[in-house]
Amino acid sequence: MSDERIEDLTAQLSDMLSKMDWMGRTIRPKLRSSASASELEKMKAALGRDIPADYRAFLKLANGMDGGDQFDWMLAGCSPPNKGEQFSKVKDQIVSTLKGADAESELAIQLEKSVLVGTDFDSFGVFFDTTTFDSPEPGLLKVSMDDPDQTHEGFPTFENFLNFVVQFYEETVNFMQMPMDADVEEEFDTSALDNLGLGDLGLPSRAPKKRDAEDSQLLAELDSLLGGFDFSDGEPEEEEEEEEEMQVSPEMQMAANMCTYVIDKLIATELVELIPGPENKENLEDFMLRKLIRVTREDQIMDSWISALSKAKEVEELYGTDDELIRVMRLAWDEFAEKNG
Repeated sequence: MSDERIEDLTAQLSDMLSKMDWMGRTIRPKLRSSASASELEKMKAALGRDIPADYRAFLKLANGMDGGDQFDWMLAGCSPPNKGEQFSKVKDQIVSTLKGADAESELAIQLEKSVLVGTDFDSFGVFFDTTTFDSPEPGLLKVSMDDPDQTHEGFPTFENFLNFVVQFYEETVNFMQMPMDADVEEEFDTSALDNLGLGDLGLPSRAPKKRDAEDSQLLAELDSLLGGFDFSDGEPEEEEEEEEEMQVSPEMQMAANMCTYVIDKLIATELVELIPGPENKENLEDFMLRKLIRVTREDQIMDSWISALSKAKEVEELYGTDDELIRVMRLAWDEFAEKNG
């Protein structure tokens, strides 16, 4: 590792973030200014050792990132973000899940002593591996937010993780700049959803190797469709040039309408109660649609929606078992497919 390599990767990340089409998001990922000497000392104390050289080099350039939301890969700094989702919530959720299953979980104890370095605020948290603290450059653990006991390949060093985040945004930018013509559409495979009717509706399931970039294109359409959400804390944002309105594909519109139909059915059958609020139903529709477009197999859809319903802050209470919820959602799915097939 060299400071020059970290500086180069950080510059690449800044460049990719500036090239992203954020579809009107007022709060979006940005690199923060460099960490102060006192902040670096606090990080050293939190780790209980010297800050690994490559992470320290990054923090001296950028004190992590601000403005993260679900699906955004974000890098943590010495202090909490000023805007967007909070890294501390991810760590608390993972540790709490582990302790809920085993009060004496060794992994939970390890993560409590460690520092969360990054997350996508949906599926994974990345921590320094305290078992490798004897090394000048310790490894990083990639831990599932939903099932922390699952094993996932981590990163040998922070430099590798930083490179991963840069590549994530680079691939996303490249894909979003690619015209959605016939050649691109050939990349999609709709066969996985045919049995549930969505193949006929045109909703694609995607090959895992292209999943991140394709998610970003579909989520861009989603933000255009629903107008985006303002997660700001009330502070005025700098005025930005008006961007050309993105056209929502018929497939995305159909998928959004289908999510609305399913939620209406759950509410009508009194299996789901939402917290009163003018935008809560729309926010839940967005969350379920985001979950839907990430699946790669038809048998993941209902489980993905159960996960969405159990996590959504808009849901006051679920009154049915998982089996009852799935039965009603599948019924609504079939009804919608028949009406629109």
